[in-house]
Amino acid sequence: MVERLHTFVHRTSAAAVAIKAGSLGQTHPGHNVITPAEQHILVRDWRAKSMFGKAQTVVEAGDLIDGEFITDLGTRDLHLVHLTFGRQHVIHADGLEISVPLAKAMAAIAA
Repeated sequence: MVERLHTFVHRTSAAAVAIKAGSLGQTHPGHNVITPAEQHILVRDWRAKSMFGKAQTVVEAGDLIDGEFITDLGTRDLHLVHLTFGRQHVIHADGLEISVPLAKAMAAIAA
């Protein structure tokens, strides 16, 4: 069983990225998504191999911007939910595989 340590919600102004439905695999995400550019996403498709030389890797959403399917939205007001766990996890959120950092890394964001 995975133990969730903390959850906090906040509003912030941050660089944002739009990810079109299906652009990270045939069904991922299932609908258009807006996420912070700094959001860590697990990439397992051809992008991981061609862009980063690995079968899978965790990258910031902003590193995937291609101007067509994944676009830079500039700075936006965002309503964010942060989850923390005792160890790093990948969770499914909005049809994306999101890498959740260690709790101590999130403590710096919450401060």
